[in-house]
Amino acid sequence: MIEYAANTTNGAEAHWPEWFREIRRPAELATDESPMIDTVRHAMQQIPGEPSDIWLILQCTQPLRTPARVREAITLLQDTGADSVVSVVPLPLTHSWDFQLSVAWVGLYPVHPDLATIADLPRRRQDAEQTYIRDGTVYVFRRKTLDCGNIYGRDCRPLILEPHETCELDTELQWAEVQARWEREHAR
Repeated sequence: MIEYAANTTNGAEAHWPEWFREIRRPAELATDESPMIDTVRHAMQQIPGEPSDIWLILQCTQPLRTPARVREAITLLQDTGADSVVSVVPLPLTHSWDFQLSVAWVGLYPVHPDLATIADLPRRRQDAEQTYIRDGTVYVFRRKTLDCGNIYGRDCRPLILEPHETCELDTELQWAEVQARWEREHAR
């Protein structure tokens, strides 16, 4: 899916490929508070298709994404028959849910459901379970997956990225850091 691309460049008419279709997002879906699922549903209403059609969400906040990783995600979806593929990155072992605690008025409690008290936490970082977070680099799913009420479905597969393949890009400071990183890595 090419999300809501404009059809002009510097005031001049752009020449898009024949297969390209512009979709204008309504103002109520163009806010930071708009759920992604509503935006996807709107786009799918504009472009009819088959339940097995593959859709992509490629967020502009992941400029380090490569075409190879997008192709890999699509191939993983096709080869596994999964409902979706989502890019994830590993968290440091110190951030594993084996070490996460909930703060209650009576004390600290493990977040992990199999651990009853803080004394049950692993003693060493190396013994913690590796955990991951979604990073927004790529979401690939079938049109019919939305029947589950989300873009993930029941069978969601991970596309595991290395930390250097992703970035956080939510603030101006993060933007400056990513820009400096890009310039360092692409300097010739």
